[in-house]
Amino acid sequence: MNENILSPVLGNSTGTGLIDIVCKNGYITFEENISEGSPSQNKYITFFYNKNDAHIYLHKYGIIAMYDDDSKDWEKTYISKNFGKINFVNYNNVDIMSKLK
Repeated sequence: MNENILSPVLGNSTGTGLIDIVCKNGYITFEENISEGSPSQNKYITFFYNKNDAHIYLHKYGIIAMYDDDSKDWEKTYISKNFGKINFVNYNNVDIMSKLK
């Protein structure tokens, strides 16, 4: 169990929070809205199950920003070579940002 997967709830946040959880072929993705308006931002955090050591690891971390003016939209995706090997139980939503800079 890990309570640090999703963004913390902030009083001034316009995000709607968890959108969906998708499981497919050993992968699990948490889809979360972290802000509404312009931009609206969605975050995707994907973990995978490693059969060799029976652990779950962070596979991919992505953010999509969507503006009223589509020409300003952007998307950033990071993979394990960007943040290293992170076990599901050790993943922290706040700490991951420092690993991605």
